[in-house]
This record gives sequence, C-alpha cells and structure tokens, in this order.
Amino acid sequence: MKIIYREKLKNKRQLEEVYALLAESDQDFVPPLSSRTSTTQSYFEEDAVKGSSVREYFEKLKKQPIFLALQDGKVVGFISLIKRYTYPGIAFEKKYADNVYVSTIVVAKACRGCGYAVLLYRALLQKFSTKYILTRTWSTNEHHIKILRSYRFDKFEVRPNDRGHGIDTVYFCRAPIKKSFWNIINQYHLVGNLIFMFFLFVFTVIAVLTWLTSPNAILNELGIAFATSLMASFFCLISDTIVKYRDSKNDEYVSSLKGFGIESLHFHKDVLLEGLIPKSNRELWISGYRLIMTSRGDFLNAIESACKRNRGYQVRLLLIPYWTESFEKIYGQERVCDNYALVFDLLKRCRAEYGTEAEVRFAEKPIFSDTYKVDDRIITGPYLHCKDKGPTNRKITAKDFFSLDIIDESKELHRLMLEDFLSVWDSAKTKLDWDAYTGVPEEIPNAQVPIQKDSAPNPA
Repeated sequence: MKIIYREKLKNKRQLEEVYALLAESDQDFVPPLSSRTSTTQSYFEEDAVKGSSVREYFEKLKKQPIFLALQDGKVVGFISLIKRYTYPGIAFEKKYADNVYVSTIVVAKACRGCGYAVLLYRALLQKFSTKYILTRTWSTNEHHIKILRSYRFDKFEVRPNDRGHGIDTVYFCRAPIKKSFWNIINQYHLVGNLIFMFFLFVFTVIAVLTWLTSPNAILNELGIAFATSLMASFFCLISDTIVKYRDSKNDEYVSSLKGFGIESLHFHKDVLLEGLIPKSNRELWISGYRLIMTSRGDFLNAIESACKRNRGYQVRLLLIPYWTESFEKIYGQERVCDNYALVFDLLKRCRAEYGTEAEVRFAEKPIFSDTYKVDDRIITGPYLHCKDKGPTNRKITAKDFFSLDIIDESKELHRLMLEDFLSVWDSAKTKLDWDAYTGVPEEIPNAQVPIQKDSAPNPA
C-alpha cells in the first residue's frame, strides 16, 4: 500500500476512482453526500440540500489537494483538504489562520478495518506538521472520532442537532507538532516588522556613512541626527518583534490547557448556559449551594425550553439543604428557599406536562462552585465574593471570576469533574419527594421540603 500527495489530482483514472469511492460511501455519511451542496457546507437544513448529487460534491472536491491510498495502483482511500480555511459562523482565532482543513476522508468498504484511514492521517500530519489541522464530523461517527482522539485532536465547537435530532456536528483541531521560524513569523504577522527593520538598518548604515565621510558640517550633523533616530527606532522594533515572537510560547501553554480539557473561558456563565440549555437534547445536571442563576427568569425559560423540546429530558439537581449545619456555616441564614421554590415548581410542572425525568438530591458535603452538565458539556468555575451593585451596595454576593467550558469528554478534566459530581450524587441518599411536594416552606429554621431517604441507583 502506498500513500501519495497531489496538490491537484489530474490523472483521469484516479479521478474516476475517487468518484467511485464517493458514490460507494454516499449513504455512510450523515447526511448523505448526495444531499450536500459542497465539501464545506455550513448547515444541513433540508432546504439547503435539495437538488444536490454525489457528482456535484465531487466537482468541488476534485479541485482540492488530496492524499491517495493506492493498493496495486488503484485508489482505495483518500483525504481531501483545503488550505487556510475559515469556518463560516464560528468565531475563529487569528492564530488558526495558517491551517489545513480535512474536508473529506473515505476508505473503500472492502478495505475498512485495515488501518488505511490511520495511515492517511499519519501522512497528513507529517506533511503539515507546522500547521493547525482542522476537521469536523457528526457525533455518532465513533470510528472517525476515535482516530481523531488518537492523534490528539481537540474538540473546539459543537453544533447540537445540526444533522438531525440527537446528531451534532463536532469540530476538531490539532495544534502544530512543531513550529518553524517562518510559521511563527506569519502567525503573529511579523513579516512587515522584518521588512521595516531591514529598511531601517539600510538607512541607518547610510546615515552613519554620511556622518563619517561627509566633509560638509551640515551633512555631518544631519547624518549623526538621522543615524541616532533610526537606530532608536530599529532597536524599539527589534524589541517589539522579539516580544511577539516569544509569545508563541504562550500558545504551547494554551495547547497544554486544551489537552487537559479547558477549551475556553467565559466571564458570563449565565449567558453561555442560557444559549446552550435550549439546544440540549438529553440531560441537564446542576449542582450548587444557592442556585443563584437558576432562579433567573431567562434561565428558567431555557430549562423549560429544553424540557418541552425533548420528551423524557433528564434533569438532576444536587443541592445543599438550607436547613443543614453545612449550609449555615457558609451562608448563615441567607434566604435561598425562594430560589429553590422557583426551580422545584418549574420541574414539577415539566414532569406533568412534558414527561421530564427530574430528580433532586440533597447532600451535606461541600459544593463550592455551581457546576452544570449540558449533555456532554460541563460548565464550571470559581467564585469571587464582592459587593452587590444594588442601591444599598452592602450585600456581599458570589460572582463568577470566570467559567470553564469543558466540551471534550475524552479529556482528563472532564473525567475529574464528572467523577466529582457522581461521587457526591451517589452519597446523597436524601431525595425530594415529588408526590408530597406542594411548595417550599417560607420559614428557614428547621423548614424542610418533603424528602425521601433510600438508596437510589446511580445515574447512567
């Protein structure tokens, strides 16, 4: 078996063999290739794909650079790609601009399971080791996702239900294995700096020579003045260029954070969650002391929207009872029963109207940060305590310092956060009794909601 690379495939026989592979694998894709308009289609609504065909898809693909897997001279697999691609509709950092985007990968059905896809990716990563490698797939394409994870691709964006109910579009990125000097120069847009430095150096040399060789006193003085000024500008530009060049080390640090599982930081957890929850299709887990954000109108609407869209939607709340000693030691007699009431009342109604599977458990172990699991995505973060901006400006409140958006369930941090939630959840045997629940008592001291104490099964 042989892997070859072509900037543009011109061999007619190989082009037809590539087309044959696309036609053979048409229905293996979600959605099928015959229902797509191009290799870079952004959205997959029905109206956008009418009148398409595999041939139309192929006409776009054949103009792209391609890796071919050849067996006895016949094409049995390929990877097509686009250089310096920008995803429409996705916030894209400038540092990713110098990238290679994998638009399509196909292996002949008779050759699947033989490792050809792995070899194609290996050839791709070797040739473009100094560039970001981007791709996307659908969330149920487990075999492809397994290969991407084996090559340390990180998930950086998810579009829920983009390809049908319960089928998300998942975007992946792999950082460069190594960075060349020119790769860093281009990434930080330092080419202009280098060109300007060159001209400054040339003019400085001319000014110094004028100062040293001119017999004219005026030219002599002008030469030393220009030389001094140009040298100062030259050294300032050198300093700025070196600082920016060294910034490339920060990218290595950021990449290590992404390898651990931290994809991005947000300063407004409520805005992030209010956008994510209505799009979720399986479950929402919430843990915390006071449910500060959960009692907001927009947040309650987001939860109801998810429950309404998905029959049997699962909601799990892990709380610290406000009548316990643990809560009193941290928050004293703070009135949180109103927050609890709003959330419990909503969930009881969603249980009756939408078939929502809602479970509330009470634990006495400390939970110092509100944490949310939206399908496979975990949103969490530390708190700062600060003064309320209300009219009195006296009340001390908890506010997110920043929030972590952990979207890749294969990463270590995701596993740690999930295990942390489950360990407390499994130890919390006290549950809210929905059949007896009629509302949260108004009096805080010794006022409890109806509860059950039994050993409940672990969540799936």
